[in-house]
Amino acid sequence: MRRLAETGLSLIAFYPMSAMKSHYHIGPASFIYPDEVAAQGSVCLFTGLLKACLDKNRFALCSYTPRSNAVTSLVALLPQAEVRDPDTGAQSVPPGFHLVHLPFADDFRKLTFDQEADELRKCQAAEEELKLAGALIERTVADKWSPEMHCNPALQAYQSQLEAIALDKAEPRQFTDTTRMSERDIAHSAKAVDRFLKAFDIRKRSEGGIGNAAAKRARVIDAANDIEAEARAGQLAKLTVPVLKEAANGLRLKPASQRKQDLINAINAHFGL
Repeated sequence: MRRLAETGLSLIAFYPMSAMKSHYHIGPASFIYPDEVAAQGSVCLFTGLLKACLDKNRFALCSYTPRSNAVTSLVALLPQAEVRDPDTGAQSVPPGFHLVHLPFADDFRKLTFDQEADELRKCQAAEEELKLAGALIERTVADKWSPEMHCNPALQAYQSQLEAIALDKAEPRQFTDTTRMSERDIAHSAKAVDRFLKAFDIRKRSEGGIGNAAAKRARVIDAANDIEAEARAGQLAKLTVPVLKEAANGLRLKPASQRKQDLINAINAHFGL
């Protein structure tokens, strides 16, 4: 069986929009619209289907095979009406269908969370902690949000570097990374954040400094002890060259070369063997 279905969309049925749940969305959606050049008459058909779905508040359930020998999936065509700017008359939202991938019946699993539910019931926040969480949200909430407010910082950095090379600039153009909170917003919510962290005894994980240095020293000491045990047991020959090199560096040894036997000789000499 090389082909289970013909390529394209095959209509199964129409369902009310209330039957479409947000958790049914299992993959990136697509937006489809007609192509009169590829299929003559598709615009009229598409427009009539879109208007009927919008008027009746229904979506189309279809099977979708994107190309030959591809896996067939279950999809929903969610109608979207056209929206125009009242001042300029320009189109702000295009008409069409959102093609949303849906799960099959086999994809659903009956899971039990009895233990997790018991733990959640035991761990209830106090009234004061709820107030602190609310204050934190109020301090960091924004009035309006849209994806168009945030540019891709990786793309901005790339374009800035490319512009500097093309125009022979000494330094690339600086840009504002809108995916990070501004210094003003951080200062505005700093007190609420501190009170929230102190109430739940949340400590920021160290990103460097004394804590990491101490941990690194502890790892070196453990490695040195392990190497000494291997050396006294006469098992150094069974270790790989990278492990021996790391051990030699940790013990600050200077072997004659980076060959395995020279590394073993240097480690044995260090421990007086």
